[in-house]
Amino acid sequence: MNRKQRRAQQSETRKFVEFKFNNRMGPFKKEKPPKRGEGWYGELSMAWSNGWYAVLGREVPTIWGVVIHLCMRNLPGSSLHWNEKQWIKEQLYGDARTAIEVYPDADELVDQANMYHLWILPEGFQLPFTIADRNPVQDHKVPDFYKAMRNDPLLARMVEVGYSFEQIVLELVQDRERLVDRIMKLEFIAPYKFKATNGIEYIWRCPDHLVPEKGMGVTDEAG
Repeated sequence: MNRKQRRAQQSETRKFVEFKFNNRMGPFKKEKPPKRGEGWYGELSMAWSNGWYAVLGREVPTIWGVVIHLCMRNLPGSSLHWNEKQWIKEQLYGDARTAIEVYPDADELVDQANMYHLWILPEGFQLPFTIADRNPVQDHKVPDFYKAMRNDPLLARMVEVGYSFEQIVLELVQDRERLVDRIMKLEFIAPYKFKATNGIEYIWRCPDHLVPEKGMGVTDEAG
């Protein structure tokens, strides 16, 4: 096939794709997910098709909440335009959800099949950057778990270090267990009441050797 024939074939394919896309090819129907495989492919639990596009999906727990990973292709296995992927996202998850494509570093690059991947972010999630007419800082919407990072130094540190979602949950549970253990131990220690030099009265519950002495901001102490 010479260059002229190849260009003619590409032109016909493009026209066919545009015709099919413009006519939407009908609504998506749920299909049976593929048989279990290895790696992320073995986690696919959702499938849709509409005669032209085939889409597979899985749920991925993250620190942002549950992200939906969609992988898709069309019937001839040709390239998908941006507007096609946007339309597929809206057909399956609505026009109010944000989705992203990822261009990974070389160490995480996976390019074994002619498929396209979208990551549907949790409902209500908005990215902290945009070219739309809104303030990305003031209007940034994130799930409650992600908001907690701003107020919990322990959580923020684990995210910074690169803990997985499972590691974060385990560490938070263990941290709460340690806190409960300390509280239970303090329950068996008699409280002390003292008044600081600023006039504020405090209840101090700790071992005797840690009770503040007069002259360290304490004016009165009673057992």
